[in-house]
Amino acid sequence: VAPAAEPGFAMRVTFGAAAVLAVVLNEAVLALWPLRPRAAGPSSTPVTSASRGCPEPLAPTALQKAPDAPVPPVPVLPPTAPPEAGRWADLGNPLRHVPPPTLRLLPGAGPEGDAAAQVHRWLIFGMSSVRRPRVDYLGITLSRLFNVLGNGEETAIVVHLADFNEGWVLRTSRWLGAGFADEVEAGRLHAIHASQALYPLQQAKLAVVTLSGFTSEELNKPFVKREGERIHGRETYWSKTGKFFIYWCQSEGAAVSHRRWGISATADLEQVRSGACPAYARAPEDHEVLDPLVTGWEEWTGQSWEVRSEAGVDRIDVEEGEMLKFGDSPQRQWWRSKQNLDYAFLMWYSAKISDYYMQLEDDVQVVPNFLTTVKSYIERQLLGERWIMVCFSKLGFIGKFFNSTLLPSLAEFLLTFNAEMPCDWLVWVWIDILTTSPFTPDIPRDLEKEYEVRQIAVWNETVRNKLPFMRDDLQLFYKASVYGQKIGPKIGTDFGGQQVFGTPAAEVNNSKPPLDPNGVRLKIFPPATVRSTMAAYDKFDAARAYPPNDPMGFWTSDTCFGGESSPLCDPMNKFLEIEFNQPVRLRSVHVEMGGPEHAQDYIRNGQLLALPPNCNGETATVLGTVSGPNLSFPVESSQEIGCIRLVLGTTQREWVLVRGISVEQAVDHSAKAPPTVPALARQLETVQGAEAAS
Repeated sequence: VAPAAEPGFAMRVTFGAAAVLAVVLNEAVLALWPLRPRAAGPSSTPVTSASRGCPEPLAPTALQKAPDAPVPPVPVLPPTAPPEAGRWADLGNPLRHVPPPTLRLLPGAGPEGDAAAQVHRWLIFGMSSVRRPRVDYLGITLSRLFNVLGNGEETAIVVHLADFNEGWVLRTSRWLGAGFADEVEAGRLHAIHASQALYPLQQAKLAVVTLSGFTSEELNKPFVKREGERIHGRETYWSKTGKFFIYWCQSEGAAVSHRRWGISATADLEQVRSGACPAYARAPEDHEVLDPLVTGWEEWTGQSWEVRSEAGVDRIDVEEGEMLKFGDSPQRQWWRSKQNLDYAFLMWYSAKISDYYMQLEDDVQVVPNFLTTVKSYIERQLLGERWIMVCFSKLGFIGKFFNSTLLPSLAEFLLTFNAEMPCDWLVWVWIDILTTSPFTPDIPRDLEKEYEVRQIAVWNETVRNKLPFMRDDLQLFYKASVYGQKIGPKIGTDFGGQQVFGTPAAEVNNSKPPLDPNGVRLKIFPPATVRSTMAAYDKFDAARAYPPNDPMGFWTSDTCFGGESSPLCDPMNKFLEIEFNQPVRLRSVHVEMGGPEHAQDYIRNGQLLALPPNCNGETATVLGTVSGPNLSFPVESSQEIGCIRLVLGTTQREWVLVRGISVEQAVDHSAKAPPTVPALARQLETVQGAEAAS
């Protein structure tokens, strides 16, 4: 990751031999390992134009394998959620409904595999890998890494097999289990897979797709999206004559034969709907998105498939209101979004099995003293300091080092904003949120520069040939220092001493919570006990209302409806109460009620009360009337508060669903202001002098 001096001759010979051996082993395993049998597709025999009037189906004949090697299916995990949160958009954090062990392929299931996978490590290296058409680096990369890491128990590697071709995932996990059997058995190599059903990916919305480069002029035409006609969950695009249409072909099950776009005749629509894949032309495999950058489509000649090097999508017209971010193509935009989600699942799985985590890629090379250098830097420079991320490389997301306690937060952030920007840009925004100082003032300017360069590249071939990937362009590496002493939230980089900001530092925002000495954000919401005099429905209990962001919330039908005359059901005594462990001073309180499927489930005529430290309701202060689903209440008083009480107030027919209650603590302006930089330096000198004297 970090450049180092070239090893000696003996070391070069050793690494060369290891690389050659890894390549030979990789090829041998892939060639000799028995393949899984599967049934032939709906029409596995080529159909000639003379016999059927349509070309050869995409699905090939079935592969054979020895009968004595049963293959476990690749797990396909549909997202689960409580009834109130049945869609991705309704969940505070969908990852909470994906138990990390359910993603694991290696070590295998069972007591021994579970025990090996749960061994806690000092450092986890995470990487994502997908199928490559020409060369596979994964085996070589893992061999080199394990050679450098040695046999120590303090590290492990987690590989996310992130391709949607589950046949490839199955084969790769099998040869990993065979080629690295010792490492898998010891729990030093994990392989995971998140199925496509878990990915909330969205493609660019295209209105018209124009093709060119085919011998048949009937195919070199515009194809218009047809509303309501979807195949395999994807849009279809139809020629203006209605004779041909573009559709997505995807074989079902673990042994995937084809995943590609094809062009078929309207006469074969029912055959396509039933699962067959007849085609007059087809795109290269595993390109999920129709994109002018993807050329080399194949055309059926009546006898065989012929590659047309210039054939493919000539032009796309997006729907009104749709925008391609950063001037990217649809394929590139889709790939960036998927990479964010790949890393989100990888981090979610790795969060609780190590102290620290480093992101790598499946084609990196590391120097022999790699682990020693990393560990030495962490122990000498960061222990006891406040930090968020260390950069051991300037390339994209490679070599980024985190405290594992922050991984769930980063994973959720990457998932939530997966379609907004690349992961190595999102991470800076995430850092900006976590810290008291803004770290991203230059991102908008860099975005504009990148876009301008790409616009120039459209007509300037010299610029276009030298155009780098955006993921390598943003090279901001943060570290703050005061007279040689590292102070405050920082990011280390390559053991250098670059300043944090490209522009003068902004003032510290004291309203943001600080970090503790180990790089973990302090709790935003003061700890409290939550209770209610209203009976909860099912498992939607009161504790789910505070702190906020629980996807279920507190849900009750106990609203005194039909019992107005009964003294046992007094709506003024029906409330949800938050009792803080320690009295607090608040600036505001926000109450969120209702939900996507239950928009009417909120309090109609209630009150929000602030109670003194003894939580005596007789001396409560009314913060405001509750009469809507989403309300914010300022707290004018500077007095300490012991409890917050949400009161039903009056009888109502509707149920009440409290999605969450959040509080903002008041800033204590009477506290002593933080010392200035020179004053802080003098304090450090005083402390150092006292230590030397003692």
